[in-house]
Amino acid sequence: MPLPRPLLHTVAVIDPALDHVAAGSLRPGTPGIRFIRADLGHRGYAGPRPIPGHGPHHYRFHVFAIDQQIPDTVATVKALLAAMAGHVLARGTLTGTYER
Repeated sequence: MPLPRPLLHTVAVIDPALDHVAAGSLRPGTPGIRFIRADLGHRGYAGPRPIPGHGPHHYRFHVFAIDQQIPDTVATVKALLAAMAGHVLARGTLTGTYER
């Protein structure tokens, strides 16, 4: 049964000086990538793990280009959204589905 709102699995702030993000690097300790606590309480990306037999789950990846650095003091999703307000230059979304 779907939840009333989507869960945030991973929230990453990527340093604009990085020219790429290598596969598997969305984990704590990767230089240039800072994680903000998401709904599940962890930091870093663990990949999709829907409930077996629950049907297809949709995973949406949102990417934002902004015109200013996110201060290190920003530690919550609410504070991140506030810091981004009025500074989004471009955005993109990728949706994938997965089921077990």
